Amino acid sequence: MRFVVAAAGSRGEGEPLIALCTQLQSHGHDVIFIGMEDFQSQAHTFGINYHRVAGSLRSYLQAPENRGMWEGDSDSIKKYNQTFWIPAYRGMLEAIWQEAQHADLLILNSGLRPAQKAGEILGIPTFISCASPGLSPTKYFPHLLAPQFKPGFLFNKLSYFVNRLRPADDYAVVSDWYRETLRVPPPKRYDNYLKLNGRRLPILYFYSEELFPSPPDWDDSVCVCGYWWLPMDPTWEPSSALLEFLQSEAPFVCVSFGSMIGPYPERTTELVAETIRRLPYRFLVCGGWGGLSNVSLPEGSLFIESVPFQWLFPYVDLVVHHGGAGVVSTTLKARKPAVICPVGADHPFWAAAAHRKGVAPPYRMHRELTADWLVDSIQSVFSTPSMFRAADELGGKLREEDSFGKTISFIERNVETWQLKYQNSNR
Repeated sequence: MRFVVAAAGSRGEGEPLIALCTQLQSHGHDVIFIGMEDFQSQAHTFGINYHRVAGSLRSYLQAPENRGMWEGDSDSIKKYNQTFWIPAYRGMLEAIWQEAQHADLLILNSGLRPAQKAGEILGIPTFISCASPGLSPTKYFPHLLAPQFKPGFLFNKLSYFVNRLRPADDYAVVSDWYRETLRVPPPKRYDNYLKLNGRRLPILYFYSEELFPSPPDWDDSVCVCGYWWLPMDPTWEPSSALLEFLQSEAPFVCVSFGSMIGPYPERTTELVAETIRRLPYRFLVCGGWGGLSNVSLPEGSLFIESVPFQWLFPYVDLVVHHGGAGVVSTTLKARKPAVICPVGADHPFWAAAAHRKGVAPPYRMHRELTADWLVDSIQSVFSTPSMFRAADELGGKLREEDSFGKTISFIERNVETWQLKYQNSNR
């Protein structure tokens, strides 16, 4: 079969789908990945055919002149939409339509679910992937972007209406694409794009039920697959400075805020530096997308611009991160506890889940971060042996999951079901 897989967004959206592509190829399938420039080199490293769409989310977010959008500045957000997101999003939709002409199956990450219309027109099975349980309504908990209190079953179900709320600019892009490229009427303003001919599209959630169990009212259109982890990059080698640093016997703390830069990366770097000066541990500070720098970092620390977390985390004792689904999974796979400072989106949800499992202390939002809180939280982890035991136990369970086998079996079952229904509808 020829799979077309598409993702738009940060590392947490792109890397797991590239990991899935490697497994699909190993099962004999032809795969092409559609994405912006940020994941092209990574896809090529693993031999994945790549359809590049112009634009780099990382480069845009790291530009100092664009930091206002992290503060919610309306002019900065408008500029982001007009100069970056709208052209990039339209480019993704066009690429999906182009590649779908020769596809047997589509897998779209949740931000691209309006493109399921391409699968409907061409008669191709379409799956939606998502890192968090936000697409499937349930009465047992509210949407992860809704207020997290316990008002009752009715509110919980109704809260999933948020999936239908798209910015006006996004809706305009999708409507134009429907009319100009697909030659069909535009969608309804509050369509959630998760049904096809009255049936729910199959959802692939790439997180583990060991961390967050599924509610009993989800049906068989949902698969909580487990985590999709990338294999190690065979071309990457650690620097001599990193290897030498790791020879120390002192406990190691890794600090990384992943793709989340925030409006004041210099302030965050200084806050981290103050934390390092006050603690007797060795610190690895990762730059990456997160905008941290090596300015003013004291002795006892090492700055790394980029490093595969799946290589690094087994060497450290504790990880300080922002709570994105990807870094949560990699930390747990390494059997390490965490201190979590969410920036937004689904980060508080995963931070709360980690705390309930006993692998992280209570979180604090990144915008409220102080050196005092960070010092206290790190010390609390090191003084709580049960947190290390819980991380070791949970990580062991995650490693035993056959996430890719479960995913591929679910895909195969749904393709068979789709083929039967499609054939019957054409008789």
